[in-house]
Order: sequence, then C-alpha cells, then structure tokens
Amino acid sequence: MIAESVDAIAVSLINAYANPAHELEVERLLREEGFEGGISLSHRISGEYREYERTSTTCIDAFVRGRMSNYLRRLDGRLREMGFKGTSLITRSGSGSMTFAEAEDRPFETIMSGPVGGAQGASELAKMLGIKALVTADVGGTSFDTALVIDGKPQILFEGMIDNMPIQSPWVDVRSIGSGGGSIAHIDPGGLMRVGPRSAQAVPGPACYGKGGTEPAMTDAAAWLGMLGPGDLASGIHLDIEKARAALESVGTHIGQDVEATAAGVMRISSAAMANAMREISLDQGLDPRTITLLPFGGAGPLMGTLLADELEMNHVIIPPLAGNFSAWGLLGADMVQSTARTRVIGFAPGALTEVARILEELFATLTERSTAHAGDGVRSVRLDLRYKGQEHTLSIEVELAEGRIAETEEAILERFVGEYARTFGSTMNEDVELVSVRASTTVLLPRRELSYTPKRSDGEDDRVMEVYSFESRARLPFRIIPRGRISGEIRGPAIITEDTTTTYVDVQWTISSGKAGEIILERTH
Repeated sequence: MIAESVDAIAVSLINAYANPAHELEVERLLREEGFEGGISLSHRISGEYREYERTSTTCIDAFVRGRMSNYLRRLDGRLREMGFKGTSLITRSGSGSMTFAEAEDRPFETIMSGPVGGAQGASELAKMLGIKALVTADVGGTSFDTALVIDGKPQILFEGMIDNMPIQSPWVDVRSIGSGGGSIAHIDPGGLMRVGPRSAQAVPGPACYGKGGTEPAMTDAAAWLGMLGPGDLASGIHLDIEKARAALESVGTHIGQDVEATAAGVMRISSAAMANAMREISLDQGLDPRTITLLPFGGAGPLMGTLLADELEMNHVIIPPLAGNFSAWGLLGADMVQSTARTRVIGFAPGALTEVARILEELFATLTERSTAHAGDGVRSVRLDLRYKGQEHTLSIEVELAEGRIAETEEAILERFVGEYARTFGSTMNEDVELVSVRASTTVLLPRRELSYTPKRSDGEDDRVMEVYSFESRARLPFRIIPRGRISGEIRGPAIITEDTTTTYVDVQWTISSGKAGEIILERTH
C-alpha cells in the first residue's frame, strides 16, 4: 500500500459495532508496518449495525478525511493571520455545528450540510413566532431545497445518501431538486417542455442578465412576465427584457405558444416540481400541506411563494426578514452538537431501560472523550429507535431526561411510540416492540441573536404601478411595486415587494402585512 501511494485506509469488519477488538488490531498492525496515512475504523465512525451502510460511511470518511483536514487547517491558519481569535465552526448534516478539530476527526458529518442553514433558521423563526408546523422553500440559482419544521425542530433522519452511497449519520431531512432561477427550459424528445435540472449557472446566467446566455431560464420567464418588477437587481444588474423574449421564443415556437404562454408555462412547471417535493416531505410525516405554513426564502423563494401556495392549496405564507440571506442567518445560530449511537437489539419490556442506562453511560463518556471544546458543558438528549418485532425499519423516539438520566417508564415511551406510529402510518400492529439503537447527543447553546431587520423605507418614493402577469387571472393586471420598508397596515394584492436581496411576487386574492419579527405575512382571501 505504501508503494502504491495509498494515503487513506478504511477498515470495516462485520461485527465491529458490537466488538471493535479486531479493527483496533488491524490499525495496530498497519501502524507497526509504517503506514502513516489516515485510518478510518468503522466502529469509530458508527456504533450501529447494517454492515453495508457502515462500510459505505467508513469509505466516504476515508476518502474525504485528508482533503477536509488540509482545507480546514489552511482556512483556520489564514483566519488567525488576519487576527481572528475566536473558535471556527462548521455545520453538520444533522443540524448544529462542530469545531474544525471535530470536523477533521469526523468529516463525513459535514457532507451536504449546506442546505441545513435554511432549516436551522426556519426552526429558530418558528420558535419566535410560535408556528407549530411549517415547510420551507429555499430557491436559489440552481437548486430547490425543502425541509419540514415541527414544534421548532427540523426533522432528522439517521441515514443520508450521497451519490447513491448511504451515510450512517444524523441527517436533516432536506429534499433537493435541480430547479432554481437558472434552470433551463427545453424541449424533451417527446416534444414536451421541461425546466431543469440543467442550469445557466452564474456564467453565462439567464439571457436577461446580458452576460452571454441565450437559453431561456426560469428567471427569463419571471422577467418577461414582470414578476421581478422594474428589473433592477443587486450588484447593478438591470434585466434585459428583449433578450428574455428572444430566449423564450426559441422554445415557444417548438410548442406552438407565444412568449407570454411559454413564460407562464415555465413558471408553472417549475412551481409544480417544487410543490411535489414539498408535498412528499409533508405527507411522509402524516401532515396535510394545506394546514401548515409556507416559508419561502433564498434569492428566488419569495418570487415563487404564492405560486407554491396555489399548487399546495396553502393559505398562510411568511417571508422572513433577510430572506435572500436567510440561510446564512440560520448558520450563525447553529448550536454546537455532538452525537453518537449504538445498536442493541432487545425486547422493549420492563427492565429494558436498565440496559439502556448502561449504554448511555458509555455513549456520553465517548462524547466527552471526543470533545475538543466543550466537554461536559452540553445539554444532553436521548433518542431510542424502536420497531415492532419482524419489521426492518424503526421510528426514533425522543425521551425525557432528568439530571442526565431517563425520566420515563417503558410504558410511557411505548405509548408515545404507538401514537407516533399511528400518526405516520395510519395504523398500529399487535406485535411486541423491540429496541434497536440508542442515540445520545450533547448540545452547547450559542448566544441567541435578535432577528432585527429594518428595511430601507425609500422615503419620498411613490409606489409605482406596472403591468404584471397574474396567474390567478391568467392576464396582465396593474401591480403595485412596493419597497419592503414601506409596508404598513394591511395591503391587498396584487403587488411586487422589492428589497436588496430578493423580490416577492404577490398575486391577487392575497393580503400583505408585517409581523412582529419584521416578517411579511401573506394571507389568502376567499
């Protein structure tokens, strides 16, 4: 291996989650023979069974470990040179953050953590506003991400997927599709118009940006329909409507539609694809999307807000403060989190919690040993993975703690499992319940931030009016163009709300008002 310039080795033995002795011996032999590269042992990566998933996770860890370590050390060193004296954190795919040192030790926990910032911010906003259930719509230039937040918490899975490879790690349930402002409209082999997943990206960008793009993007459709208002965007970009028209025409001629119908079709196709992802993530938790709140953000999220609400028959939309930069705001409040788990398959009957308590003692000791910044300071939490005997998959149930110990009986936990099972699957089973895995985590709370936002009032500037396409009326109507800072009282749509980082499109049959945290509240009128 040394002769072949191998720089990392993954070791995964089938029963190492229960007894790591042989993996440790393999590591000892490798070091004894002079191997100096990274060694990833599966029992350190995951204490759970399912050898395929554990092996996949270990291989991913070995592949990214050296690259991640070098990157983080360079970044931290440069920050120190610039005078930074604090602690650098990076987000985790399972929500929360970790120190750079911890990320070097467990780099697989950071994979696909980018979209988690929006879910983190949505959770904090839901707590501030007392919203029980909301679904996010994070629309950027190339992708659309959606997550479900219930009782102020994003929904967590305990296995993710990257490039069809499973990762056995906590994972915020964010569903992503290739649909965003730069998504290209094209004709498929069957002669139908599709939008995405191919994107114009930043360069050359949509045709209306005037940077050389010629293919029609979703932004071109929105610009032609007037949904972006006068077309003055951030960074000095002024939309070229004629270039948008030419790009849309190239597709419209193939489907026998004029530019207006083609542009409206692009927006409808995009919103339908996004709504399908939101519908799926809601229904998976037994929730009817018509009964929950929509939270759109990102550069193009507020643009799509009322369209997505129409697709899902939702009546309540909240545009958060700092909507265009909302994910970044969410990242700033990501508490420091560590987690670990161990598989132990036993019947969940009276006495089972004695074994759980023994496992938890070991798990929390592991977290304390692993910590580089906050040993013993974290708020503890515990989840138990339970299932009916004979089943393959589990439900993860959070249990109450008092002074670091479980404060519930087996009967109380079982009752909650049965209720959660019925809500998720619509029925229960007449089988005994068994424990599969015990999960422990510690959270160090970061200082809370005020969500203070005072948009520019644009004093002295009268609201303008322009002809904009209404999807409700299927025709162009006079829309008011309102700077966000001038919203007061209740305003009836249609309107375009402008601000530095995003544009909000409000169709007819919607009212506009401001909330206590600076959010825009959109309510459907009937």
